[in-house]
Amino acid sequence: LPRPSVVWFKDTHLLDSYMESQSGTLWNSIAAPPPLLSPNITFINTNNNNNMKNDNNAILPEAPLTTTITAPSGSLSIASGKSEAKTVEPYNTVTLGPLTRNDLKLLLTCEASNNNLTLPTSLVVMVDMNLPPLSVVIRAPDLPLTAGREYQVVCETSSDGNLTSSSLSFLPRPGDDGSSLRCQAETRAANQATLHDHLSLTVHYLPTAAANFGSSLDEDNIKEGDDVYFECAITANPRVSHVSWRHNNAVLEHNITGGVIVSNQSLVLQGVTRGQAGRYSCHAHNPVGDGASNTLRLDVKSNPCNPLAPSPPPKSRNSRLTLNLTTTPSSNPHPPEPPVS
Repeated sequence: LPRPSVVWFKDTHLLDSYMESQSGTLWNSIAAPPPLLSPNITFINTNNNNNMKNDNNAILPEAPLTTTITAPSGSLSIASGKSEAKTVEPYNTVTLGPLTRNDLKLLLTCEASNNNLTLPTSLVVMVDMNLPPLSVVIRAPDLPLTAGREYQVVCETSSDGNLTSSSLSFLPRPGDDGSSLRCQAETRAANQATLHDHLSLTVHYLPTAAANFGSSLDEDNIKEGDDVYFECAITANPRVSHVSWRHNNAVLEHNITGGVIVSNQSLVLQGVTRGQAGRYSCHAHNPVGDGASNTLRLDVKSNPCNPLAPSPPPKSRNSRLTLNLTTTPSSNPHPPEPPVS
């Protein structure tokens, strides 16, 4: 049977028809094949007469005719008569590259045929590649986010028409304000190529407030007539638009004449009286809502000098008045109020 010819097709176009097995040398099939060298053929007949006889006048057997074909890769020996040539199997090697993203899923067909009467034998291979992602993007709800509310955040990556996505259920907290979410896409390619996208977070949340006595105030030793200072520390986003103070859950109004001064995040009670003892707290308001502080307990101690029963009044103009005064260490005539549950 005729030896087959082997060719390569790229899709339906002929890619390579040069068979390296014809020359015995593996050439680059993309470049043009080198010109074949004309072989040197030498016929060697070791007998001058095909009917040689030996000393007994017997006819010697016919000596074989040896043909030597010198090719670029070496030599092939072919014996005359019914001997077959020792040749390599036919093959055709195709080399591709450098590959691009357009070569993904490329179909290569290898066909072998030795006549025009039957269909060629073929084998199809597909080029598969590990490709790095082309883009990564985070798709999130409109900012700002609100703390305590659940959001769905989607990260999408695309590569040559393939879209891959990942979804995240995100519950922001006040501490997430100013931080960022990062999504990273990577491939298992040899170079471990990666792409990433990040989303800077803006989180709005209720104000948090903390009420304190003034730093120079001894809250355990406040007497009638003292000035008392309160401070309210607030953390909020967005910024608070209004701060109020409450005494026993009643809102305090700014009243300079009454000795009540509300200034930004501070409260001053001038010349405090025993009637102003009780529970104090501050409240902050922003567009998200209201935030209440802890409660401070204010105890006001009375004047330590308490007059007792005086002596009888004088009976004459020249009489002397004598008062007996007794001091007591007690300071707060009102028992403390029960704590607020």
